[in-house]
Amino acid sequence: MSDIRSMFDAEAPDEETTAPAAAPKKVVQQPVLVRRTFTLAESVIDAATNAQKGLRGVYPGAHGSLNSFIEAAIAKYTNELEQEYNGGEPFPDVEKVRRRRARGSKNDSTDED
Repeated sequence: MSDIRSMFDAEAPDEETTAPAAAPKKVVQQPVLVRRTFTLAESVIDAATNAQKGLRGVYPGAHGSLNSFIEAAIAKYTNELEQEYNGGEPFPDVEKVRRRRARGSKNDSTDED
């Protein structure tokens, strides 16, 4: 009980004393996500799913989702191709694939993204 009373009886801190400034927060830019549909061999999907689910939670940094796992695999392979065939530089941009708008949208014609 005496400890609690001593907390209330303590002198107020000097008003001139300032707390150290907090470090500025880093703003993390989230990547733009794009939905795509791919047709892949069932055995490839099964192997990727087994690997992702088998390693999830087993080691730090394991992918928490199949989407994350596949994205990392594509990024790694793309990087290997850039290293081998393009001097380590990203390949030049190409014309984006034309896709149909979702059914029921205002304009069902094709457009460019």
